[in-house]
Amino acid sequence: MIKHFTFTTVEKYILDAWKLAAGLFGLVVILALYKQANPAPVMLSPLGTGEVTVIKVTETKVEKIKVSEIIDKIWTLESSRGQAPAGLHVYCKNQGMSNEYGYGGMALKLCFRNHKEATAMIHLWFNQQLETKSVEQALCYYNTGRADNNCEYLKAYQLIKGK
Repeated sequence: MIKHFTFTTVEKYILDAWKLAAGLFGLVVILALYKQANPAPVMLSPLGTGEVTVIKVTETKVEKIKVSEIIDKIWTLESSRGQAPAGLHVYCKNQGMSNEYGYGGMALKLCFRNHKEATAMIHLWFNQQLETKSVEQALCYYNTGRADNNCEYLKAYQLIKGK
């Protein structure tokens, strides 16, 4: 006699969590194998689109730019320096956390413990991107997930006067 059993709601959530973890682990393994086979840098956009964009870099551009200047303008674009009435920064603030840079977007809703931690993450991300991308490509990639040389985000960025 075969016994049939059913999952409780909690067991279903646990099973779903394991499936998600296995899927993420699989993605990490695939990216690791890809990187091993292709030594060109592989970068993922911080957007939570669920899509993986692989970019092979054939030429490295070196530009003298202060990442802190880029971040300062992004802070203005994404949250009006934390003063906009709505957005990811408000969501994070309501959680007792911070993200006034829009990093991860509303899809991922990534929040950091404080503004200093968020700034450090954005600084790290842009330093990594600028190793293989122009400032223009890095900015478009940050906002759209595509390393284009021209996008609406870049145009808005260029309209902001420096410090």
